[in-house]
Amino acid sequence: MQRDVMQPLRKKSRQSVIVLGGHRSGTSAFMGALYRLGVHIGSRYIIDHYENSAVVDLNEELLRNLDSTWDDTFPLPVNWWQQGRLDDHRGKSLRTIAKEFGQSMLWGLKDPRMCLLLPFWLPLLDKVNATPVFILPLRDPFEIAASHQKRDNFGLEKSIMLWMKYFFSAEFHSRGYARHFCYFDDLLQTPIHTLSELGRHLGVTFCRPIDQSMDLLDEFLQPSKKHHSHLLATELERLPQSFVALYRHLFVKKKPLFYDQHDHLLFDTCRSQFEKDQRFFLNTTDRSNWVNLTKRNARLIKAMIEHGGHMIQEKRHDDAIAVFRRLIDIAPERYEFWNNLGVAYEVRGALDEALKCFNRAADMESGYTLAQENIERVKQRLNLTVIQPEQTRPSMLYLGLVQGEGYGWGVCSRYLIQELSKIRPAAALNPNEQSNENQFLPGTLFQALINVDFDPMFPKARGERNFGYTFFENELTERSKKNARQYDLVLGGSGWCRERMLEKGISNCAVLIQGIDPELFYPIQEDAEADRFVIFSGGKFELRKGQDLVLRAVKIMQDKHPDVWLVNCWYNLWPASTRLMRYSPHIRFEHHENETWRETMLRTYAENGLESRRIITHELLPQARQRDLFAQTDIGLFPNRCEGGTNLVLMEYMACAKPVIVSNTSGHKDVVTERNAMLLNRLRPFNIADAKGALIGRWQEPSLDEIVAQLEYAYHHRAELKQYGRQAGEDLKQFTWGHSTRKLLEIIES
Repeated sequence: MQRDVMQPLRKKSRQSVIVLGGHRSGTSAFMGALYRLGVHIGSRYIIDHYENSAVVDLNEELLRNLDSTWDDTFPLPVNWWQQGRLDDHRGKSLRTIAKEFGQSMLWGLKDPRMCLLLPFWLPLLDKVNATPVFILPLRDPFEIAASHQKRDNFGLEKSIMLWMKYFFSAEFHSRGYARHFCYFDDLLQTPIHTLSELGRHLGVTFCRPIDQSMDLLDEFLQPSKKHHSHLLATELERLPQSFVALYRHLFVKKKPLFYDQHDHLLFDTCRSQFEKDQRFFLNTTDRSNWVNLTKRNARLIKAMIEHGGHMIQEKRHDDAIAVFRRLIDIAPERYEFWNNLGVAYEVRGALDEALKCFNRAADMESGYTLAQENIERVKQRLNLTVIQPEQTRPSMLYLGLVQGEGYGWGVCSRYLIQELSKIRPAAALNPNEQSNENQFLPGTLFQALINVDFDPMFPKARGERNFGYTFFENELTERSKKNARQYDLVLGGSGWCRERMLEKGISNCAVLIQGIDPELFYPIQEDAEADRFVIFSGGKFELRKGQDLVLRAVKIMQDKHPDVWLVNCWYNLWPASTRLMRYSPHIRFEHHENETWRETMLRTYAENGLESRRIITHELLPQARQRDLFAQTDIGLFPNRCEGGTNLVLMEYMACAKPVIVSNTSGHKDVVTERNAMLLNRLRPFNIADAKGALIGRWQEPSLDEIVAQLEYAYHHRAELKQYGRQAGEDLKQFTWGHSTRKLLEIIES
């Protein structure tokens, strides 16, 4: 289902305020306060909970369709919201929205399950012409656990894992929308100030003025509403590291106002670790609690089996073993569980343990042919193991990479870890477990080089063989040259990087091109809306990526053509690089510390004479939503001055068979040709110097006149653009993460 990127501007007068918080996190207090300020919550709302019972029923039904429940700590299926079998449920949900909220201009949704099911609801809100804004309540999870213990008899570990699952889903899927993180304690203690800040930040004008609703709010939001207080923080010592890091960030380093600028990196790291920490939950929850849980939720067994299989596919063998051991702990009489445990041991390489499990399954059920087949296979492997020399097995590949979302290195690392783990034994190093002592790894180490000096991501780690991976745009240094000698090879993210390394005298270098995910980015067949000409621009907002040229060119095009629009995804996690835009020769730019990203962009448009009504500004969008955004645009504009890599956003846009106008320079040259892109060939030197006048970067700037000329051609020849797009979609099929992984292994093994 595609998402209409025009909705935020076209329908902005109608808003849906959605409270995204897990169970027992204070969501009722927030929605109750909004209700007293005139936010419509429908006719079938539950007294004291302020949630619409029709919406709750829909969400419970949706979770049942996904073989899950609200208290299931296991993840939902990948991209579950794209399933065609949910079409009937979509229709039912649309009818419910129409019946409950009609044409209300300001209405609210509150159900903790929305945290998990938000990807399902977002396209529906578009269809009913409502712009969603989000409130994410932050209540101390130890207080939440105390509440769960009293109401649901949940142990601490289960409550913590449940809170993390809800928080990570809500935070990730609400990125790119107007949202406000708000502490539950602040709402109770200073409701007027808290709600005023909330309304200001979200751009919500309440039907009843806050200052005239003080009595209503004070009566409703009494501190006595808080029924459970903080437990001892000594519990932190026995909880997963992903929770500890997140807890300290949210509740120890508490900020008066909580925005997105510096937090996505930590959230992504914690979320990645959280998936591994599910093993912790399986190992620490007592058996009686699990037995009671499975009696209440028969689908949990199926979810656990699927989860264990998923862990095997991801080569997370210890996690898979933990899952199947827990299943046996619950039901030791189930012979298929013993067989599953045997499979987990076998793929891990523990053949003796695998054989014991398969024999146990066969003894319990004599007609279980699958166990008999597994026994024969493992016996053969054990015989071969005696003959096969140990040294012929692939050595462990250690990966000094840190996964993340919303920035190139994080995405690149995530896919390389994922793909490499499918092919050979591999282990990603944990950035939270770095020691002050040197660490020798018995295998090959492939790690990121984090700056132009080629300093490694894990400076204390060394393998038997060592490979570095770098993306750089500035001048290499003598330190770069010295550090390069510490590696068997330094792999650059583009041919341009390799040329610069050779120029510096670094001969032990090669090229590793990044890839695209063909399951997320594949040719789009539908045309964008014919009544608009929509230009797309992506990449973090900074001088190097040339968004100043985009704004200047769009200004010229908008002055001539009333149907020209710009859609951008320019959110920058690093304010220091954003500030460099003040040196642009093409636009005026100032960085104000206290502004939100959207406020900064709107001010920049106004200061440069652009019509902001025809510019749609997105923040960080999850990868799964980007293709739908691309589908609503006509052409991508990438006038980047320098790319040390091949520009991941450019590659993903081209993989969707969309035409691009692109600077024919640096890393771009590895993926663009005259057949698959409209090239910007008129380039001039654009050198960067430091405060002392020393050269730190040699870039190339495309001609503004050529950019406008190419846009004009595209505007008047839209049918001809399709050929560029078709060729781009075909060419990018060779640039997948699977291809990148195989190339890396070829380099390492040669």
